[in-house]
Amino acid sequence: MAESIYAIEVDKINKEEWYDILQTFSDASLYQTWAYGAVRWGEKNLSHAIVKCGNKIVAMAQLTIMKLPLLNIGIAYLSQGPVWHLRNNETSPEILHKTLQLIKKEYCEKRGLFLRILPNEEDDETKFFHKLYESEGFKLSDKKPYRTLIIDLSKSTEELRKGLDKKWRNRLTSSEKKGIRVVSGTSNDLFEKALATYHEMHQRKKFMAITDVDEFREIQKDLPDSLKMQIFIGIYGGALAYGCVYAAIGDGGLWLLGGTTKEGMEINVSYLVQWKVLEWLKQKGYCFADLGGINSELNPGVFHFKQDFAGKNGKEIYHIGEYEACNSALVSILLKFADSLRKGYRFITRAI
Repeated sequence: MAESIYAIEVDKINKEEWYDILQTFSDASLYQTWAYGAVRWGEKNLSHAIVKCGNKIVAMAQLTIMKLPLLNIGIAYLSQGPVWHLRNNETSPEILHKTLQLIKKEYCEKRGLFLRILPNEEDDETKFFHKLYESEGFKLSDKKPYRTLIIDLSKSTEELRKGLDKKWRNRLTSSEKKGIRVVSGTSNDLFEKALATYHEMHQRKKFMAITDVDEFREIQKDLPDSLKMQIFIGIYGGALAYGCVYAAIGDGGLWLLGGTTKEGMEINVSYLVQWKVLEWLKQKGYCFADLGGINSELNPGVFHFKQDFAGKNGKEIYHIGEYEACNSALVSILLKFADSLRKGYRFITRAI
């Protein structure tokens, strides 16, 4: 039997084509959209790779290329990719294996870049993905892996409600009696309302924001209608009480941000709105809800809210972490040093 022939095509595709292809993959995410890359990193710094097996597209990857000034060295960064789980198809690890080979050859060998990949892969006791990346010459970085709670939406709505933690369910029942109105959609107006509740909460609690949530406003404007983020707003007595934003791309919905006003906290508005999000995802046929990352040490309040929301319907997972590859030891040392300076500067400016 003839061996399958894999090939990579780089930067030969436009934005509209990219979006059409992205929606054929169940592991697609907001972070692999053209809009996210353009707003977060600048469109001129993006590179788009398509992997084919014969004439069939089997994987894709949007990378960010950042080079040091005056030096012909830089980093190729791939976040939440490569995307390789085709919808309604049996997924073969060979696809990922060949895709990593081709991406490494293109960006490490041909371009001489330091390649960093943050895969969208769940860790498990078999360590399958760790072994696969290591077999291709990638090394695990010291960055902490993504930790989150995933809610399985395969159960009926009634079963999902029963699976909520008892205290969480009681607060949901209480909020349902308050006359709260929940509005959802994708409009810019709703997005501004969600950001307003977030910024009010941020100002009140004075926590350090990890993400620049205002970037999401510009990303939303540039996304096609089929991939726009979904906004959910809780209104009480004619006033904004809660807002949250989910990215519903691929097989799941990802919680990106949420904010509660001081008055909203008193009526448990977040419980009702988040339940309405779960109902919406279930109705639209999504398979899971990703509660957007957890940290029990730095943010115990949000952690317990999400943990009780997941209840018996969810599970805590870790992704496999960040992997790196580079053909030059000197380039690797220089770029890691520059990256540490960049991260330190960003931490200080956010703290200020």
